Amino acid sequence: VATKKRSRRHMADTDEYVASNTEGTLTDVVALSTAYSKMKALCMNIRNEIFTDIEIHNQHVLP
Repeated sequence: VATKKRSRRHMADTDEYVASNTEGTLTDVVALSTAYSKMKALCMNIRNEIFTDIEIHNQHVLP
């Protein structure tokens, strides 16, 4: 259940990023930098959550 909620949140963040990029071309350096930072942060969050899930799974604490 928690994974589903996190996935939905990440997909919403990704959809927001894609929607903002399809409205026009990113020629502004600040906009490009902001978009890159947001996408990098999103990827890092997903990576960290995957590693956390793997650690929990390896501890065999869940049935």
